Amino acid sequence: MDLIIKNAKIVIPEKIFCADIGIEGEKIVAVKKGLESGNAEIIDANGMFVMPGAIDVHTHFQLKAYNSISNDDFENGTKAAACGGVTTVIDYAIPEKNQSLTETITKRISEAENKVCIDYSLHCQIIHWDNQIKKEIKDVIDSGITSFKIFMPATEGWQVDDAGIYNAIKEVSKYSGIVELHAENGSLINSFIEELRQQNKLSIEFFPLSRPNFVEEEAVSRAINLAKFVNGQIYIVHLSTKEALQEIELAQKKGIKVFAETCPQYLVLDNSKFLLPDG
Repeated sequence: MDLIIKNAKIVIPEKIFCADIGIEGEKIVAVKKGLESGNAEIIDANGMFVMPGAIDVHTHFQLKAYNSISNDDFENGTKAAACGGVTTVIDYAIPEKNQSLTETITKRISEAENKVCIDYSLHCQIIHWDNQIKKEIKDVIDSGITSFKIFMPATEGWQVDDAGIYNAIKEVSKYSGIVELHAENGSLINSFIEELRQQNKLSIEFFPLSRPNFVEEEAVSRAINLAKFVNGQIYIVHLSTKEALQEIELAQKKGIKVFAETCPQYLVLDNSKFLLPDG
């Protein structure tokens, strides 16, 4: 062992217990009290909690979208992650027009390499579906990237229609991959926005009316049905409504392979925030 963390309060899903942690070559090789090794570096964690590093599966470092670029680049973003106990992030490789998935991934890796200070991987986004993209799926999965993101609404021109989503789930599932879905009914949202515009209801307090909960619920339900028909697995990103969560829980009880994530703001904030003076 080249490192021993002594007197740690170790946190695992089942319990919290006190022990030493022996590490060799970046791998944990022993967990028990009274570990000794003459040449090992010793860290005394007395009174401290030690837990597995967190994995943030949805980051957007130096993302170019919405006529802007996200504030954190790979260097500063992964430094912040490490400070918060996150030891692995999974970011996104998003194709430009006419760019293959392989080219997209290679370019994104070049942006991250020699800048990240923790482990990282990538999801690959699909912005259209055709035979060429279909041919690339197996090679991308064989390279180690097993998750593919698709937008159901027309955000940034990234929308894939239902037939494309169906065929993507079908192809990805052949190789045990997973399709992530940004699930909203974009045409309904556009219709509600136009109604609000005609009523001159353009201030922030009316924003929730442009996206009532059922626009996510409907899209999630549709995605679940597409996955069910091909026995594929899907992952709903940044879930924000209880109605959509209920659709997922029901599908899981039926044995459909659907998973979801959410974000802190959806757990602690509600629409009343839009009524405050500072919006």
